[in-house]
Amino acid sequence: MTDSEHDITAAERDVVLRLLEPRGEHAAAFRAQLAGARVRSSCECGCPSFLILVPVTGPRSTAPRSESTNGPLTDGYAETTDGHAIGLILWQSAGLLCAVEIYAYEDIGPFALSDLVSISASDRSDGPPTASP
Repeated sequence: MTDSEHDITAAERDVVLRLLEPRGEHAAAFRAQLAGARVRSSCECGCPSFLILVPVTGPRSTAPRSESTNGPLTDGYAETTDGHAIGLILWQSAGLLCAVEIYAYEDIGPFALSDLVSISASDRSDGPPTASP
């Protein structure tokens, strides 16, 4: 079920930062966007996917746009605490972070961000993921 908009939580921020790791120095503009970001749940299936709302004007706006194109930015992989495989995709639009899509490879019912362990990520152009500590 979709929730109302809220400030980005530590868990949501951690997932985004882990997904940005393979982008290295190219992720600086995206990391800066998290300072004023708000989020909203984006799925009603029970997964913890969320939209990232980056302010581009007003007092919460601290974010430069990245020069990246629209679309998927990085792929991620994780396991739940009970061993189910999970996929993650970090999306951006017009140089701004816009969503984290989180999905199970099999029907496991609802799960939360706190159920994810050992997140790995890869740049969409770099091939296999590298593990995050």
